[in-house]
Amino acid sequence: MQISQRQGAVLSRPSADGFNQRALAFLERHYPTLAQRAGDERFMRLVEYGRARAVLHGFTSERHIVQYLLLLLHLGLRFDEDPDLVTLRPLLDPASPMAPAWRLNVLTRVAARRPEPESRDGH
Repeated sequence: MQISQRQGAVLSRPSADGFNQRALAFLERHYPTLAQRAGDERFMRLVEYGRARAVLHGFTSERHIVQYLLLLLHLGLRFDEDPDLVTLRPLLDPASPMAPAWRLNVLTRVAARRPEPESRDGH
């Protein structure tokens, strides 16, 4: 396995817990076409942005944050602010009495109704 100079620069950035690198590797593995088109630095910014947005909405476990990142890919970077998706806002409220996992499952079902972003097979 060879790591390009650009990839090495991204991987050498400090991360307190290594989550960003694990999430980036997951997204690159499952969405290689998107990852290649965006480039490592841009995809890493997506991970950082998505992590911050997920925490803002009360999703703090690694699993929940990765699920939120997938929602960003399916519904758009600012789906949580999209006026056309206002009905989703209660599911994004961190003060909601609904468990985070349940809220993410409902959001994932909504996202599943939309066309999937380019995944492994490039379609």
